Amino acid sequence: MEKERKFSIIIPVYNNEKYLKKCLRSALNQTYNNFEVIAVDDGSTDNSGKILDKYEKKYTNLIVIHQENKGVSEARKVAVNQSSGDYICFLDSDDWYDINFLESINKVFNYKDTDIIEFGIYRCHPPFYKKIKNDKIDIYIDKNSLVKYLSTSGKISQYITDKVFPTDIIKKAIKENNISLKICEDAFLMYLTLLTGDIKKVSIINKCFYHYRLGNGVTSQKNKVPFYNEIMRFKYAVFTYTSQKIDDESLLRANFVDLAVMSKYYSCVFTEHLKTSEEKEKIISDVIFNNPSVIEAKKFFLERGTTVPECLALINYNAKQYTKYIESYYYKYKKNMTIYQKIRRLFGID
Repeated sequence: MEKERKFSIIIPVYNNEKYLKKCLRSALNQTYNNFEVIAVDDGSTDNSGKILDKYEKKYTNLIVIHQENKGVSEARKVAVNQSSGDYICFLDSDDWYDINFLESINKVFNYKDTDIIEFGIYRCHPPFYKKIKNDKIDIYIDKNSLVKYLSTSGKISQYITDKVFPTDIIKKAIKENNISLKICEDAFLMYLTLLTGDIKKVSIINKCFYHYRLGNGVTSQKNKVPFYNEIMRFKYAVFTYTSQKIDDESLLRANFVDLAVMSKYYSCVFTEHLKTSEEKEKIISDVIFNNPSVIEAKKFFLERGTTVPECLALINYNAKQYTKYIESYYYKYKKNMTIYQKIRRLFGID
């Protein structure tokens, strides 16, 4: 006999009146019956709050919460604490589900003994759609290796919107989170979930249910620096948290190497528009060398040693020498179009 689990769909909303109705319809008109939708209006100044109130009157399984603007992490936290389902899934207010999403996921839980289900997504930039899905795989692994799967191999994505989680595990992870991030909230919550929850199995299925609408990126040069700083704050939070929970220096080393490599690529992005070495040196000194995460990484490699070129550059060069290193690397970086386009796209330049 098939079990009917109760699902909670969490939707944080902020100034998204243009796409909100489609999002709500996709969540509320599921072919499955046993679910609730909790939408948090995070201080919207457009008509998003009114749209939510209108839908709440029509749908008895929609719960709307209004609050002052506190950010997406706090909005999700409020909704999670209000949830009553057995499982939780997260939907962004400009995205949408296939209407058979919950019915299909419940069937997977009925034939798989698993903790978390990860599914594929459609990346949508109308009129273009790209299906992103992984190979069908079950990952049985201990806590140390789970984080390695997440941080290095990419077998488990760092998104939370392409997964269904047990409610008790998400509530525990949310309670552990005392760091406010402006970006990478999804990725950090994934780390918290894997580290705080009793996760024995993650099942990745090769079906797509989630339509992810590609938004506009950060385009101005002045916004690149705070973006980088937030990336580094996220990295530092991960380093700090994983080192507290896992006695595994190799994981910490891998994360610091990742930071050093990122710093090299991001330095190229920061400085490619500047004409003089002096201008580039000032940016690199202010943004890279004075960053707390980079300082911590340098301390780590000075104490334990490294042979990785990017790490050696950070610990052996001053800002002026590092600028020359970046200038010599820049043309190789630009020729590597995969990396070049990926980093530029991250900043919304392309």
